[in-house]
Amino acid sequence: MVNKRYYPYILGVLSLAFWLSLWEILARTLDLNFIFPTVSETAHALLSLLSLPVFYKNVCFSLLRVLLGFVIGFAFGCLFAFLSHGNTVCRAIISPMMSVIKATPVASFIMVLWCFIGSSPVPIVIGALMVAPLIYHNLYDALNKKDRELEEVCLIYEVKGYRKFRYLYLPELLSFLIPSTVSGIGLCWKASIAAEIIAYTKNSIGKEIYLSKAYFEGADLFAYTITVIILSLVFEKLMGKLGEWVKKKCRL
Repeated sequence: MVNKRYYPYILGVLSLAFWLSLWEILARTLDLNFIFPTVSETAHALLSLLSLPVFYKNVCFSLLRVLLGFVIGFAFGCLFAFLSHGNTVCRAIISPMMSVIKATPVASFIMVLWCFIGSSPVPIVIGALMVAPLIYHNLYDALNKKDRELEEVCLIYEVKGYRKFRYLYLPELLSFLIPSTVSGIGLCWKASIAAEIIAYTKNSIGKEIYLSKAYFEGADLFAYTITVIILSLVFEKLMGKLGEWVKKKCRL
């Protein structure tokens, strides 16, 4: 009898097998390999790319842009949240700006920025613009949901400085920040790669996806797309593990 702890892994393998089988059936039925390749063709294209040094170069540059965009967006999101929480005037200025950024189509930002700053910085700025509102809104909500009774306890017992931040603010902040950072890194990946495609950024996964589409190289297109998906999932998982480590370290 199979141990229950292996059930999630078995179900995961069966689910993957189901979707790969469906993909293979559809690809063979449509018989349009230049647009919708089979699983084996995509796997062969991916293995071929893995043997090319330029593939790793493109991945590293794209990875660097995503991480820079995420860090910048995270920093500005935190800064604006603290400014808005502490000052009514700042909130009146910053909050509408964040709402506009959140609601504006990514493609519009990409095209405007491309005209002003060129193709290379666009993915970084786009990543930051996608992450900043997410961090801002979540952190601002966390700052406004402090436990009033605990604040009174801190006041009565004269708990100040680091201890007040550690026991009053930090648990609430992390409960909002950790999920938003996990979502933010995935959103940053998608937005940054989209920016690389539209802006035709040099040394990038996005540029290779664009070229694959332009030359009807369906297998390469799918191979690069799978690469982006895997990297995005890996970084979301790592961010989640980092969040768990932080909570454990802070004994929350």
